Amino acid sequence: MRKRMRLILCVGALLLAAAAVCIWYGRPMTLEEICPGMELEQCMGIKGSFSTDQDRGLENNLSVLPEDEAFSSLLERLQGQRFRRSPLWWMPRGTRTHRIDEGDFKWELSLAFEQVPLPDGSAGTGYMLHLNNFFGDLDLRFDGKTWPIRTADQERWLSDVMAQIADNH
Repeated sequence: MRKRMRLILCVGALLLAAAAVCIWYGRPMTLEEICPGMELEQCMGIKGSFSTDQDRGLENNLSVLPEDEAFSSLLERLQGQRFRRSPLWWMPRGTRTHRIDEGDFKWELSLAFEQVPLPDGSAGTGYMLHLNNFFGDLDLRFDGKTWPIRTADQERWLSDVMAQIADNH
């Protein structure tokens, strides 16, 4: 009986520790907190693509430079947002497909930087930070890692970013 109680307590402690790690890992963070060394103010340019249900699968490309009016407002939108990483980021997701319905849209943004300090001590240059909205599923890619992320009022935030991108296309 004692062994059984000890086993139950150990399993309970492990489950409690796993839940605490998941809560800590999934806490709201800015892009700069998720991607150490990355400072959005140092962004040199943004490129991306988007499509809507009206485009019938065709991609629209965009490029926004610091001297463009849209650059600072798009960067502010990214800086002011907090994201939650999924604690299940390590699980393979496979190929994603989506049947396009009225009002659907997707977009991808890639932000360029110079000499970003990376966790291994090296520095990276180029399009280092990538945000991908695949019809409501948001992913963040940085330094070879991809995380599914969520944000507060995600549907509205994704729509606001889409509107900003489409307006400046």
